[in-house]
Amino acid sequence: MTMENADRGPVRLEYSRMPQLRKSMPRMMFQRKPTLVREGRAVPRIEATLKGHELDGGKLIDYRRVCGFADKPFLPITLPHVLAMPLHMEMLTHAAFPIGLLGLVHVSNSITQYRRARVDETLDLSAVIEGHREGEKGQEFDLFTYLKVDDELVWEERCTFLARDRSRGGR
Repeated sequence: MTMENADRGPVRLEYSRMPQLRKSMPRMMFQRKPTLVREGRAVPRIEATLKGHELDGGKLIDYRRVCGFADKPFLPITLPHVLAMPLHMEMLTHAAFPIGLLGLVHVSNSITQYRRARVDETLDLSAVIEGHREGEKGQEFDLFTYLKVDDELVWEERCTFLARDRSRGGR
């Protein structure tokens, strides 16, 4: 993994293999961060990339079985979200992300599939988060995820989170 200094620009996390959730989960549980982005501050741009990922056939079989997807030569449409979860966790537990994860609410997903990715293709995953907006119930953040095959964008997602502000009725 390589990382740029957040004070000089975006935080870029680059991985040669998938990060392990067991390493980011303790950070999520024990980090002491505010529940909202402080006044006058913003979520910096945080990017994570993993190039050259090959699917684990056994895990794909398990995912299909649990989620009810047929055994086809293509990825289930929701699988890239699950594949990118370790990247998401690395970004959201990074020191540059200004709020704690506990209490964040995952409010929506929007997936666009430009073409189906085959299970035998080598995948490049990337994700980015930057900024936030004030909403009726608190602060909202969009986390974008992209799946490419041979530099072709085949799938993308916008995942929206809410940091509830109880003073605005964010129950």
